[in-house]
Amino acid sequence: MRRTSLVRSGPARAVAVTAALVVGGALIGVPAQAAPGAGEPEESAASQPAAAPETAGTADLAGALPPGLAEALQRDLGLTEAEFRDAGELGQRAAAALPRLQATEGFAGLALEDAEIVIYGSGTALEALAEELDARLEAPAATDKATDAADDESSDDKTATDAGSTPAAPAPTETAAPAPSSEPAPEESAAEGTQADAAATRTATDLTSLARDYIANVGVDGLQSISLDSDGFTINVENPEAPVTASARTLQDSAAPATPKEFADDYTNVQAVKSNGGPGVPLENVYGGQGYVSGNGSQLAGSCSIGFNGWNPAGEPAVITAGHCTGDGSLKDTYLAPTDGTNVVTTELGTFGTSVFGGPGNTPSSVENPNVGTDVAVIDGINTDLDLLAEVTGWAAGGLSETTTRITGVGSAVAGLPVCRSGLTTGWECGTVDKLAVFFVGGHKMATDPNDVRAVLGFESTLKAKGGDSGGPVIAGNTALGLVSGGMGQTDKDGFYNTVGAADLTSALSVTGGYTVALHVEAPELNIKNGDTVETDQVLTGTAPAGSAVKVTLNGSSTKVETAPDGSWSVQVPRTLSDGGKLEIEASAAIGQYNKSKTTTYSVTVKHSALAAPVLTNLADGAAVVNELRTLEGIADPTATVTLEVAPAAATEDAGEAQALAATDPQVLTVTPDKDGSFSVQLEEALSYGLYSVSASQDGAPGKTASPVVTTSFSVIYPAPAITSLRDGEVFTEATAPETISGTGVPGATLTLAVGDADPVAVVDADGNWTVELGTWAAGEYVVTATQELDGIGSAAATATIRVTELQVAGVANPKPSGKLPSTGVSGTTALLSAAGILLLGGAAGVGISRRRRSSTR
Repeated sequence: MRRTSLVRSGPARAVAVTAALVVGGALIGVPAQAAPGAGEPEESAASQPAAAPETAGTADLAGALPPGLAEALQRDLGLTEAEFRDAGELGQRAAAALPRLQATEGFAGLALEDAEIVIYGSGTALEALAEELDARLEAPAATDKATDAADDESSDDKTATDAGSTPAAPAPTETAAPAPSSEPAPEESAAEGTQADAAATRTATDLTSLARDYIANVGVDGLQSISLDSDGFTINVENPEAPVTASARTLQDSAAPATPKEFADDYTNVQAVKSNGGPGVPLENVYGGQGYVSGNGSQLAGSCSIGFNGWNPAGEPAVITAGHCTGDGSLKDTYLAPTDGTNVVTTELGTFGTSVFGGPGNTPSSVENPNVGTDVAVIDGINTDLDLLAEVTGWAAGGLSETTTRITGVGSAVAGLPVCRSGLTTGWECGTVDKLAVFFVGGHKMATDPNDVRAVLGFESTLKAKGGDSGGPVIAGNTALGLVSGGMGQTDKDGFYNTVGAADLTSALSVTGGYTVALHVEAPELNIKNGDTVETDQVLTGTAPAGSAVKVTLNGSSTKVETAPDGSWSVQVPRTLSDGGKLEIEASAAIGQYNKSKTTTYSVTVKHSALAAPVLTNLADGAAVVNELRTLEGIADPTATVTLEVAPAAATEDAGEAQALAATDPQVLTVTPDKDGSFSVQLEEALSYGLYSVSASQDGAPGKTASPVVTTSFSVIYPAPAITSLRDGEVFTEATAPETISGTGVPGATLTLAVGDADPVAVVDADGNWTVELGTWAAGEYVVTATQELDGIGSAAATATIRVTELQVAGVANPKPSGKLPSTGVSGTTALLSAAGILLLGGAAGVGISRRRRSSTR
């Protein structure tokens, strides 16, 4: 997608840019003012970003990232485009899990390492979460919280700058100890031990709470950031052993910490380390290319970078940038910074609206008001000649629109995540999120008021930046993460800040009153091509961005379809079309209220499809119905007419008498289903014992042809015979088990009894009675099943379950039962029997009595 020109057509308002705007400075609050028509300054070579290779095209979701970003990834991180995109997705998984991890006992830190989520900590609960996230759980690195500040001298080597480097702000001097008081010192100060020597009593759980607690107890002197990374929570301060400010002491009792280190020592998972400087410096007032210039009318004050294009709550275009670029709300007008090599501003951008730098109302963080805020501003009233797209420029040599990265979502950072940013001064730069942090940036009055320190919730990174990059976007893949806010420490020999703090975008947006980031939404697609032939009722499937809603218009009639979590969606071809007619399909996707894709169109030919055959719900193929069948029930198309034909089954060699029983004239029935598609029809003549078939079809539905005919075969069978001599669940001994089983059935039917391994048969007599003789029973449980058959028609089954127990003789154990009916009685010695069972005489072994029973007959 190519960005349209941002140069306003027609007469343009020209405002000269001063040298202060072009060259810029590290200090805050240095205005750049000039009257219209002032002479053009000499342009600084350092103000232009390095030219990217001349390329064409725009990154999309599935394609390559823009050349400017690809070059920066290789230069700064050694990553490929695919690795960068994959890391962004992995980072969002990790960031989404952070609140749960912080609430889990044993959690110490979270980071991305070598394309893997790494959780630092210990415990079974963390082990379970690590397995759920497919992450690696590692024990946290041991930290010596008693290390003296002098032991951290090595950290200075990492941030050393040339002797000629100019610090971004006056280096804060070490806070002097309070003057001696005339009042006696508290007893605690004379004690042999101090609070720092005591065992830690608290555990930090989140950055914001820890930052507020620290500011309220210690203050902001020399404080650079309070961060969370793989090492846990860290207070980065110029001097961990510096005494607490006098203002903080006056608000605390004698048990309050005396130094930043003592504050950290009160926590089990917090350390205080020496930083490479005090509060950071907002990156503004330097011209570098694409960006915007702020001021009031013709009085220009500085320049910053556009962060993300977006929407105001009413759905009008807006720009999201850094709050400190507004001069605490003193600046109102914004203009696009020139990109044609001149120093003349020609295009209005809009007007600053809501802005917050620090706490509510642009307030600093202090002992009295330990707020943790953000750094965000919005620009409203966008020039209608401008087309603000959901893209970040790649600074290609061919122009700002030549290569862009589309923004498709908003997420959160996590330590170790590869990120890139785009800025007015330095173009594309890539780095890594170093830590989540509440970092501290000097406010606009810091030159005269050292207490003007603003606390910003976000993250620190190894992204390099210069003045004028403030407000610019920080992204991971196609995901928006933050707004460039401040540079930490001192600049290197090339004027870069090598540690950059960015405001967390999600929390920043939460204070704007409903502004959102504009997202690029890929147009939806269907699995068809123009000119294809589709059938009525055919389900067309497609893809769209996950989380989007697809608006589908079929020949002018529109509906909304929600996508599945994987982005799939579907729509059904309607029946209200003529056979051979045309179907025009339009589809567009939307995320949220205002982010919409382009429209995809298809033109296809429609063919009427056949109805599906009706389904009988009370008859399955091969089913057996007891006694008779009076109704047919089923499901069909509610707009069709169902035709049913019931007839004797086709004759077979085995059917014989069963077929003769079913000798009846075919019955043809028609029925219209209910509006839910169900139908029920009563037969003109009930079907009695025999073999039958029913053929079913449907026709007459608009937009459909007749269904195929389906045939179901079934039988009407006799009821189950009755077993009258046994009760289900009855228990016998081997001696009292029945010699015969009897019952009732259909006169003349053949009765088959299945019990154990035996299957004797009998014929039901004219009175409807039957008896089957059995042999003796071995101990065990038996299921007795009886069925009957007459003229080739079977019956349902009757069953009864009985149990036969062993006979016991004192001192003699019976052999285990075989589980079947033997032909002789129990062998060996048995107990004396009574009608109730075993009779024991005097405790001595009795003499067994047995008699041979008749074998079962067939």
